[in-house]
Amino acid sequence: MTVDPATDAAGTVGDDSIETAGVSPDEASSPDEANDGDDRDELDEGVQPEAWRRTDWLAVGALFLISLTLVGLHVRAYTTLSPIDELQHIDYVIKAGNFEPPHVNDLVGFEAMAEAACRSVDAPGYIGPRCGLDEYDPEDFQENGVNTSAGQFPFYYTATGVVSRVVVATGVLDSQVTAARMVGALWAGAAWSVMWYILGLLRVTRARRVVALAALIATPFTLFHSATVNADGVLMFTGALALLATLKFEARRLNGWLLLVIYAALYFVEPTVAMVIVASVAYLAVRVSWRSDASTIRRVLPLLAIPMVVVFRLRIAGAIQRFLFPRSPRTNR
Repeated sequence: MTVDPATDAAGTVGDDSIETAGVSPDEASSPDEANDGDDRDELDEGVQPEAWRRTDWLAVGALFLISLTLVGLHVRAYTTLSPIDELQHIDYVIKAGNFEPPHVNDLVGFEAMAEAACRSVDAPGYIGPRCGLDEYDPEDFQENGVNTSAGQFPFYYTATGVVSRVVVATGVLDSQVTAARMVGALWAGAAWSVMWYILGLLRVTRARRVVALAALIATPFTLFHSATVNADGVLMFTGALALLATLKFEARRLNGWLLLVIYAALYFVEPTVAMVIVASVAYLAVRVSWRSDASTIRRVLPLLAIPMVVVFRLRIAGAIQRFLFPRSPRTNR
């Protein structure tokens, strides 16, 4: 992780400390001004941005450890497949891990069907085929065996598939499904770490960061999506990165065009992050566009970004997706 806050030899914050969200260089208080007792707004009265210290690295390590522990306990207790298309996501992960992502209309493969048959699916009334068969009929499974996740962008599936294959190859786990579920703990840990850093930029004290993240990590909905195989498992990480880029742009630490490139890249990792991007752009439109001290391009960019995001989502991204993932010649079922 990049350490933005600049510190002097004694480890205290210097004049080049990172700007916090919403505070421009011209508005930031100097160390002398912090001691002169002059009136200032609530944001500038707070603790100056703290340097990244050993405590923060320990916090990041603890976040990953907590994530691995909670996800591990969930994976151990919840062996059945999630009814939210986990079978299709598992099939995509297995195939993408071999660098052979499925096409639209493709059927799920034998390995995914075997896992579903032995684990069953957590859905009322579902009765799957018997475990341990040499062959399976795709029509005996959800969606008649059609991989409904095919056509989604492959970053999450390929990364998760490759890592889970390595875990199985090392003998740590014997099931790629279990390994892929545990990879979700790494995505979650990375998300919590970025959020820890973001809260630091916002001058939230470390004690309060612990409380905020503890409440979020323990949320059942959050844990469930981290402990099952689905592309939403990477959404918290991409959303946190989008927010970080937004705050860096507001603090004049990130070029506007690079911000748009980051938004686009994150969209191709997981399209649902578009909701975070739209919210971030709307935030910038309010916070930056009306500043008299901002350059013209910085004031106009957030306003232009809103229609750009809409056009990108409705026109450009869909065309790219169809080009990258042509439909299988298999007849629709």
